[in-house]
Amino acid sequence: MSQPRYAIYFTPPQSSDLWRFGCAALGYDPHHGELSDAERGPFADFLPRAFVAEPSRYGFHATLRAPFELAPSTSRDGLLAAAQAFAAQRRPIDVGHLKLTVMGTFVALVPVVQTVQLSTFAGDCVAFFEPHRRLLAAADRARRMKAALTQPQIALLDRWGYPYVFDQFKFHMSLTGRLDPAHLQTALATLQAHCAPLAQPVTIDAISVLEQPERSQPFRIIARELLNTFL
Repeated sequence: MSQPRYAIYFTPPQSSDLWRFGCAALGYDPHHGELSDAERGPFADFLPRAFVAEPSRYGFHATLRAPFELAPSTSRDGLLAAAQAFAAQRRPIDVGHLKLTVMGTFVALVPVVQTVQLSTFAGDCVAFFEPHRRLLAAADRARRMKAALTQPQIALLDRWGYPYVFDQFKFHMSLTGRLDPAHLQTALATLQAHCAPLAQPVTIDAISVLEQPERSQPFRIIARELLNTFL
């Protein structure tokens, strides 16, 4: 039996149009589980589950601390306490407006401008939660290496367990899995036709802790800690 994995993500408020948009596109709400075709609305026909199978396992999110197993020195409760402590020490971060874009072979939302403050906040998350991370297993490292990483990214992978951190970090919220060019354009057009929720600027108001009990299971949100507006 595999060990549970945990991740630190930004997930929009449940009441937001952005959250409903992302969950409908992926067909999964990590608060409640899989969505029916009726709940997915137009995405059920034009963004089939095969297009979103991989990102739906993680839920609609932006990665701050990529999935990891817990270090022997910590615990689930210890991680949750750390998330509370981190949130209490950080102010909300303005992300600004998001735009739909193609990132290689998948569609994602990215900031119109990624600020230094946003990159710094993500780097702080990586460093703060590092003591809770078990060292990367050989199989997980080999899986990451299939992405044809650069030498700096390999160095980050070996030091921090993930190659896209610090100066390699790009805030993004995936809306499809890897697609061939024809399907990629179909997915992009479908999302663009229903992207009204993107009209409002986005603020990171909280960090979410997600848990994956088994590798075959999706991630679920187990805590959403509000950042400190009084700092």
